[in-house]
Amino acid sequence: MFSEQHIEIRPAANGYVVSYNELRNNIETTAEFVALDIDEALDIVRDLFSQEESSIDLSNVVEETFPKN
Repeated sequence: MFSEQHIEIRPAANGYVVSYNELRNNIETTAEFVALDIDEALDIVRDLFSQEESSIDLSNVVEETFPKN
């Protein structure tokens, strides 16, 4: 599975705009969020990353078992 993310915070007239672009399995997702201050913008970014961390595919992780004595 191929995944690429791009997040950008840019100033706007009365706050900030958080732009989110994701390319996963050749499907592009784009979203924009409006924040009133930089703290709210950073909260949005943290939320986007926490959602990504909770949806990580760990199917390639190998479980190693230890022999019982």
